[in-house]
Amino acid sequence: MSQFFFNQRANLVNEVIEGTIIASPWNNLARLESDPAIRVVVRRDLDKNNVAVISGGGSGHEPAHAGFV
Repeated sequence: MSQFFFNQRANLVNEVIEGTIIASPWNNLARLESDPAIRVVVRRDLDKNNVAVISGGGSGHEPAHAGFV
């Protein structure tokens, strides 16, 4: 029995981001499609009259900041 709960290490970050988007209770998240190495999650229902907050991570923390969106 495997001791890991993910499919392949190379796809882990992309799968977590995709799962976060699918699991959003308001169905308002999307992935910004650009370079596959750049991973950005955005709100589809962004009110442009409000100030936007940008949060970033990296260095191994990639999916951590998707919850702030």
